[in-house]
Amino acid sequence: MLLSPATARAQSAPLAAPPPPEAAATLPSTPPPGAAVPPAAIVDKRLDEIEEQLRALRYSNAELQRQLDAARQQHDAAMTPPAPSPSTPPSWMQGQSLPASLATTVLGVQVKLTGSLTLRYAYSMNSNITDTLTAGWTMNGLRSRARLGVEFGDPKTSMLIGGIRLATGENPNPTVSVMPLGSMFQAGSFGLDQAWIAIRPFKNRERLSIILGRMPNPQWRGSVGTFRSEMIWDNDINPAGVAIKALVVDAGTHDLPIKVDNVLAYYQVQETLDNRFVGLTGVTYLLMDQLKVVATKYVTAAVTFYDWERLNNGLSSPGIDPTGVSTQAPTNATLIGPSFNPGNGQYAYGPQQAYGFYADSFRILNPTVELDLPIVYPKLGSPEIYLLADYAHNFSTVKGAADGVGVTVGARVGDYADDSRLNPLNAWFTYRYVDPDATISAFADSDLGAGTDYRGFGTGVNYRITRNLVPQVSYFNFWGFPLMENHVQTLYLDVMGDF
Repeated sequence: MLLSPATARAQSAPLAAPPPPEAAATLPSTPPPGAAVPPAAIVDKRLDEIEEQLRALRYSNAELQRQLDAARQQHDAAMTPPAPSPSTPPSWMQGQSLPASLATTVLGVQVKLTGSLTLRYAYSMNSNITDTLTAGWTMNGLRSRARLGVEFGDPKTSMLIGGIRLATGENPNPTVSVMPLGSMFQAGSFGLDQAWIAIRPFKNRERLSIILGRMPNPQWRGSVGTFRSEMIWDNDINPAGVAIKALVVDAGTHDLPIKVDNVLAYYQVQETLDNRFVGLTGVTYLLMDQLKVVATKYVTAAVTFYDWERLNNGLSSPGIDPTGVSTQAPTNATLIGPSFNPGNGQYAYGPQQAYGFYADSFRILNPTVELDLPIVYPKLGSPEIYLLADYAHNFSTVKGAADGVGVTVGARVGDYADDSRLNPLNAWFTYRYVDPDATISAFADSDLGAGTDYRGFGTGVNYRITRNLVPQVSYFNFWGFPLMENHVQTLYLDVMGDF
């Protein structure tokens, strides 16, 4: 390449020496011979100037380092994809989130729309040679369930949150929300499935929650995957009353957490007016307390105590006059009505043999433990394998009718993360043996056992094709009420869309 004469001279010239430092910035340790020694005041002034320059340099370096760190954080945030949502929504207490398109703000309050639609094909076969004299009696058809709700407040930050939800079914059985699809083209009935508020007064919103109304069940019944224990509570039950949830201990580390929380609740079940000559009246209610302990990420355990009171509310067995005629018809206890799940022991009361519970109060202890084995394998969404054991004992009924046990083995595989080859997939197998009075049959599992007094198993699998579409297959095989002689086999094919 040719260079101009001026450029050639500039490149061939020697580099200029750097300029000497300022006189004020240097101070020889020993003055040269013959030089006058500067006064002490001048030396102190020069030292102060040097120290000021050093402080300025330190501040400049710190400011440059801060700007560099901020730029690196912005760069890392721009290069990192957003975190995926969990495979299954966490409970409302832990703050579930919805797509931004379904959330808005009204008068400064966050409002979210929720809903789901389930279409089901149900096949059932029933055999009871000793009671109903049936063998291989089958029933099948299409079913559906629809839910639509609104939630307000930010579950993570708001002091006051709540929700209202409408759902199909529940009348007359609150554990059955999947109804026959179509009834001569008549409109399906909707009911108020949830209506609740929660007050969380502390800055740490998990520290204390006071929940009022008809609420999502605040009890812990399992954590991993989509399976929840239903031996005591069917998934469709939303109790009504007041509950207080408190975080007692929050310690440990992210990998080895230690948490203790407690749920104390009063649920009102049935109120019967105290009129004359109508049998037992008053309010059927439940006092419940659950203490839950999270000991590392591998073990979660809970102990729950239930105190059911006035179970024989509504029981009436009027007497008869000398002619053998009664002016009133006998009525059973409300919770032994024909519309509820059967199973509890039924005992005849009075001359006309109206049926009620063995005792007017049930005191039930329910310990539950879950063992979770997480596996670090991002290509399969870091799967989890778990074992959930559930036990119940009723201290207020006869021997041989007081216990229930359930054991579930399951797995969750897949995630929404970019490095996962699968979307969330959940599978489980559960076995139970439940005596008649181990719990209140009206609110127990409506699928496996259909109440209490049963033994058998259930299994299922579901897969999230997209975040809002999940098919599921489940199968139940059990010997149920009465006397564990009614053999029932049920197959469900579900497709659910939710948001």
